[in-house]
Amino acid sequence: MIIGLTKSLAFALAANIRVNAIALAIVKTAMMDKIPETILAHYHKQELLPSGIEADAISDAVLFLATYLSKNMTGST
Repeated sequence: MIIGLTKSLAFALAANIRVNAIALAIVKTAMMDKIPETILAHYHKQELLPSGIEADAISDAVLFLATYLSKNMTGST
């Protein structure tokens, strides 16, 4: 749903506005320590990146999308 919405908005607004999304998987935080290992194992099987995502990687992605460096990106997730 998010991917389709991102692409639709990017297409409709491409003349003036860039539209991108950050779709997260499991983010390594203290809160994740409270989730039972059996449930985490199920989620980890579905991840593309086996190492998981650190919180600072998310902020790096947001910062990149907010800068001039991503001027040619729209419709990306």
